[in-house]
Amino acid sequence: MAPADAAKLSGRLILYYYNEIPRNVNCRLFFAPPFRFPRECGILMAGFVQGVQYSNPDAKCYGVVTGTYEDPAKGKESALALIDMGCDIIYQSADSTGVGAIEACLDKR
Repeated sequence: MAPADAAKLSGRLILYYYNEIPRNVNCRLFFAPPFRFPRECGILMAGFVQGVQYSNPDAKCYGVVTGTYEDPAKGKESALALIDMGCDIIYQSADSTGVGAIEACLDKR
């Protein structure tokens, strides 16, 4: 399976699993690739957005690119900003930076 297909499937499954969320869900995408892979970042983000919009055409997706895989503090800061914006779902693919995003979600639950 190509990375874009996996991201698309993730987007579809997330909204399928949370099918009780109203149609006006604000799905904000958290993604933290390094700057040296801009093409792969775009492919994965586009795949996720396509999957979300397949399941819910009215959903809105926003991306955050932290530029590092190894900064949990930056991941937490980015995720907290999204949560404060009213984020319903955070999807991360960010190694150690993603751990910070998970910590933010746990802190705000």
